[in-house]
Amino acid sequence: MNRNVTLAGHALTLDRFPLSKDPNLQAWDAADEYLIKQIEELGLLDSEQTIHIYNDGFGALTCALAARATSSNLAFKLVNISDSFLAQQACKTNLQQNSPTDADVTFLSSMDAIERDADLVLMKVPKNHGLLTHQLAQISQYRSMPTVLASAKANLLPRSVVEQFNRLGSSQPSLAWKKCRVIHCQPEQANRLSLPEPLRWKLENSSFTMVNHANVFARQQLDIGARFLLEQLPKNEAFKQVIDLGCGNGVLTLCLLANNDVEEMIAIDESYMAVSSADSSVMENLPEKHKHCQFVTNNCLDGFKANTADLIVCNPPFHQNNAVMDDIAWQMFKDAKRVLTPGGKLRIVGNRHLGYHIKLKRLFGHCKTVAGNKKFVILEASKN
Repeated sequence: MNRNVTLAGHALTLDRFPLSKDPNLQAWDAADEYLIKQIEELGLLDSEQTIHIYNDGFGALTCALAARATSSNLAFKLVNISDSFLAQQACKTNLQQNSPTDADVTFLSSMDAIERDADLVLMKVPKNHGLLTHQLAQISQYRSMPTVLASAKANLLPRSVVEQFNRLGSSQPSLAWKKCRVIHCQPEQANRLSLPEPLRWKLENSSFTMVNHANVFARQQLDIGARFLLEQLPKNEAFKQVIDLGCGNGVLTLCLLANNDVEEMIAIDESYMAVSSADSSVMENLPEKHKHCQFVTNNCLDGFKANTADLIVCNPPFHQNNAVMDDIAWQMFKDAKRVLTPGGKLRIVGNRHLGYHIKLKRLFGHCKTVAGNKKFVILEASKN
């Protein structure tokens, strides 16, 4: 894997988080390079300022600007804003190995209140247009209007995305460079956009209403993998501790609580908006059960004690950002084995073609098929 890149005139060593064995994956892309190239050409890094950085995948932008600030003795105040716990952990790790410890960097989640003063906003345009709408509305609420530059692969910047930026102010995409473009936007004070409310929809075959913040997977309806897993969840059982790993909007958490006696339920996701959605979904539908729950933003089960959970359910991702990969799913399975009690069970749903049964059999020594259809399979492994 290539770890070395020069950005803003500084040689950096950048790692993905979690680390990947795929030699073709790296912690930056051409859109990062083009964005830095554009702000240098425009002379936007020549004075002390506050810079807000949205969706910095693995910290390439933040690390480059921190290094630039140190070398030029400019007091940049950098604010890294993301919905991804993993992205921010990557950035913190990369800052430690590239920049002085006194770099002025603040980390805010997508659910935090954002200080409404910035001179410059840099953005990696998210694939999720709901999240983009949310973030542009945040920027429109700033007290003074900063210059906004946003980069992405050219195929992720159709006319509809440029039109979203035009709601802030006059916006112009750059020429393509390495198949990427940068949108230059100058927001106008008059264009104040309202922050979108979370979506709410009725869960089929139930009385529950799901709460979905902007960046939640399958935000507008129940995804078909979760629907299949819901049909195969335990009912009328007693558990001391249950973990919903990769909880999304909390639909599995909610149904497990409703149909079982659970002393402690833990809902975990790497998305701050997902964890907040799960928290709100339980509070809105089963407020009496909320006190038995924890809602945790984390990298899989980092920091969890071994031999504590009776049941772990999981609808694992098979991609990170634009990269198709099974590294995160594999880590979820390994962490689950460590955290399960002897006799505890891991139950997952996955696309048939992903071959998760092979990984589970290698890890646990066995794997049972609970159910299957043409697209998905429900698998279960128990800890000896």
